Amino acid sequence: MYRKETAKSLHISLTPGLHKLDSLTGGGDLCISLNMPELGIEDLKSFFKHDTLFIQGKTLTGTDMVRYITGIRLPEFYTRNRSMIKEEMQDGMYKATIPFVTY
Repeated sequence: MYRKETAKSLHISLTPGLHKLDSLTGGGDLCISLNMPELGIEDLKSFFKHDTLFIQGKTLTGTDMVRYITGIRLPEFYTRNRSMIKEEMQDGMYKATIPFVTY
């Protein structure tokens, strides 16, 4: 979900939609890509609630506040340990790699 507040209006759209979700067969890592223009890695926060990974970000651009939030329910056998997730942000594209774990 994308939300932009200005002095006169509020804009909401379904950006960032899931740009790409890849999983290698046979227990590979899960790779998530989200298009989140105008944000840097320092503007993002990710956390788990039950089996869902939430990614949210906000920044002030000029006089506008830009906010994003999305939740992705993870398949079984992918870690819910936040410290094991590799995150990066490049040119407005957020990428997270979530390891496959066996118990």
